[in-house]
Amino acid sequence: MITETNDIKKIGIMTFHDGVSHGAMLQAYGLQTTLAKQGHKPEIINYDRKVLPNKSGVTLLTFRGRVKAKLIKIAQFFVKIFVRKHVLETKRKFNDFQTNELNISKVRYQSIAELRKNPPIYDNYIVGSDQVWNPDSINHEAYYFTFLSVDKNTIAYAPSIGVSKIDIVEIREKMREYLTHVKHLSCREEDGKKVIEEITNRKVERVLDPSLLLSHEEWLTHFPAVKQDKRYVLCYLLGSLSYGRKAARKYARKHKLKVIYIFQNPREVLTVGKKKYGVDPKEFISLFEGAEAIFTDSFHGTAFAVNFNKTFYSLVRRNHTGPSSRISRIKGFLEIFDLQDRLLFPKQKMSFSDKINFDEVNKKLEIERNNSLDYLKKSLAG
Repeated sequence: MITETNDIKKIGIMTFHDGVSHGAMLQAYGLQTTLAKQGHKPEIINYDRKVLPNKSGVTLLTFRGRVKAKLIKIAQFFVKIFVRKHVLETKRKFNDFQTNELNISKVRYQSIAELRKNPPIYDNYIVGSDQVWNPDSINHEAYYFTFLSVDKNTIAYAPSIGVSKIDIVEIREKMREYLTHVKHLSCREEDGKKVIEEITNRKVERVLDPSLLLSHEEWLTHFPAVKQDKRYVLCYLLGSLSYGRKAARKYARKHKLKVIYIFQNPREVLTVGKKKYGVDPKEFISLFEGAEAIFTDSFHGTAFAVNFNKTFYSLVRRNHTGPSSRISRIKGFLEIFDLQDRLLFPKQKMSFSDKINFDEVNKKLEIERNNSLDYLKKSLAG
């Protein structure tokens, strides 16, 4: 339970708060809401990361991976033309959510130089969550607070590096340098925690993603669910692999359910099932609440399925071996709750087991939530 404090602090948050991403928007809302409930005054620093290209020349993707990524982007471009109306509607809804639900600073920064020239003034500074420390974006040093003087109380809350290891010396050295600007270190994943401890030789706490700081009931209090007219399996799939969509349809046939897709990927244009276009973060919550089962390859999709106590399967989005693998984000999260059996790989036979002991899951979730809140409170106290 969060208790209010008389020591009210103005807190600046550096995070991924823009773009059309349900996870990014909702984790930002989760952290902002949690801090406000503690009695603080949180504000998201309006930093536009999209205007800063990655000029490091270093990528963790293989040549084949880069070619595939380019082809996917080309396919997405043509599909967006086909569903242009829905794309524009989605952007409008996300902009409305950002305007109405997130407390964003009036000053907008477009570079690290602008931040250094006119740094935002707060009592405390928090960076996180999401993949703000992904090594592919190492030149986005603003997410390490390098624009602040060393006397500021800087806190990392649940940032993700997205990978299980970093072998490239150039990236490790830059991270080591940048992380000297962050006083309190935490990470969202166990693998990431170990990587940061190895790089910095400092203690790093593992904490929950901000979306999990709010309980199931709290999310529904903020965004009440709209009852759906039929029972359904929900697909929230960001990747293009087909096996998850096939598994969802098979599950739906077995349980006599319909299939609903939150439209995210070009593949779904030709996929059998009902597509939901223009789904904003509020409707996202509603669709997750109403689902009988959830198939997702998203970290936040998995997190909300667990938090909402839904039968679910987590799927591999792309290559799950080597340094470019992003599987550690979901795999590590599932291991916390002994739910590794919910992770499905391509060509793996599905048992369609609905047996998840959510009584045990919820006990562990409550412990993790209290530990995470404790880290946040102690860090804010300096």
